[in-house]
Amino acid sequence: MGKALGYLGKDVAPGIIEHARQMRVKLPPQLDDPSAELTPQLIVEVIRDVAFHYFPQLVPGGAGDSH
Repeated sequence: MGKALGYLGKDVAPGIIEHARQMRVKLPPQLDDPSAELTPQLIVEVIRDVAFHYFPQLVPGGAGDSH
């Protein structure tokens, strides 16, 4: 469990990555390699970075962080 992407994740991941590239979101360097394995951890990192793009106040240590 949590070691591989399911069918839905494999279908959705390329679109999320392309969307992130179009928004100029800084992506993990592993994604520069077209043969890189899309692990769940890597996809979660991309989704998190896209979310931070849309909601910058959620970035830890950012302007919206009161801690």
